[in-house]
Amino acid sequence: VNELLRSKLLTQFSFTLINYDFNEKKEISKKYEKQEDRWARYASRPQRDTYFMGISSSIPEIELEKKTSFINYTSKKLNDKLTEKIVKDASYILNQNYEELLSHETGRKKYMGVRTKDGIVYSALSMGAGEQRVIKILQTAYSAYQYSLILIDEIDLLLHVDAFRKLIQTLSYIATDRNLQIIFTTHSLEMQHLGQYADIRYIEQQKDKMLVYNSINPDLLYKMSGEIKRKYSIYVEDGFAAAIVQKIARELNMLRHISTIIYGSAENAFTVAAGKVLSGEDTESILIVIDGDKFTTQEEKRNQLKKVLTGTESGHDEKIEQALSTIVQFNLPPNSTPEKYIHSLLIAMDDSQECVVCAKNITGVSNSHEWIGNIVEQMGIGEQAYSTIMDVASEHPSWGRYVSNVKEWIMSKREEI
Repeated sequence: VNELLRSKLLTQFSFTLINYDFNEKKEISKKYEKQEDRWARYASRPQRDTYFMGISSSIPEIELEKKTSFINYTSKKLNDKLTEKIVKDASYILNQNYEELLSHETGRKKYMGVRTKDGIVYSALSMGAGEQRVIKILQTAYSAYQYSLILIDEIDLLLHVDAFRKLIQTLSYIATDRNLQIIFTTHSLEMQHLGQYADIRYIEQQKDKMLVYNSINPDLLYKMSGEIKRKYSIYVEDGFAAAIVQKIARELNMLRHISTIIYGSAENAFTVAAGKVLSGEDTESILIVIDGDKFTTQEEKRNQLKKVLTGTESGHDEKIEQALSTIVQFNLPPNSTPEKYIHSLLIAMDDSQECVVCAKNITGVSNSHEWIGNIVEQMGIGEQAYSTIMDVASEHPSWGRYVSNVKEWIMSKREEI
């Protein structure tokens, strides 16, 4: 009984596949059904056309030509609708005044050619390699049937930046219009600015594996260009606060991803935040840290922002809140300053550390900065002493709460990386 039911069910499986043939401008319908345990018309299943354009397509025709004598050829104008589109797109991409696309024939060989609006006619034998390849790529994209796959190796070869940018933009439109999938490789870092036209993946070859990223990270960028470009920026009041941030980042292996920038007095923090919002920068990659001895409540911070970010336009309140979201503080005890607080942590530590010995020599100061400034002066190595001071102070049980706001933000960015 089970076998009979199974057989009956199998014969009921069927579907109709309808394709629209872009080149023929008509629909093609095919029905497929399962008879017994096999699909009928399997041999006539739809097949996907695939095209590959390797680096060899960049070699100028003149370098492939073996004939050393004079070459005679006859010219023929190509005048179909697709050719008109190729001429238009090639003119845009290469900033040329093409008028016609030609076919030059000599014996058994054919060379593409162009005629400009100035009346100049030349074949692929006289073309630049980049010019030749752009036209070949456009010919492939426009002649391929819908749903085809086109693979292009090193698409940026022999193209200057403007032409490369226009080529990617144009191929994006063609692929969308003609239902094509175009996959290409490139080493051009210009591609990171063209994400609206392509789904970008970054590939890194390691010793025993291949890694694929959906966004570029500073390590990969350095390997590709030799440039150090840090993804995140943390703004602080002074060099002492910068040393605290760098200590946290170092512990989380995030130093190479973060730029530390000094903005001066606490009041400047709100000007920086307002400027970032007004300029349209990505505020998710920015943190502004105040010392925590002033503007400790959210309402105090909001009031300061309203002084520098004024207006009554629509969305003004949202801008205030966006700016506010970029500002955090160190968690100081009441009526304290960062320098005095770190000094209090040091003197609670073991005397074997040199900066602790120096700290215990200081019992009174004329201004709060001297709680640390005098330690630096005793150690005689300038602001390099900040790093040693943070290493020791971070061992105190209270350190974690003091830096928690900054640490949580850096940890969230480490997850992004």
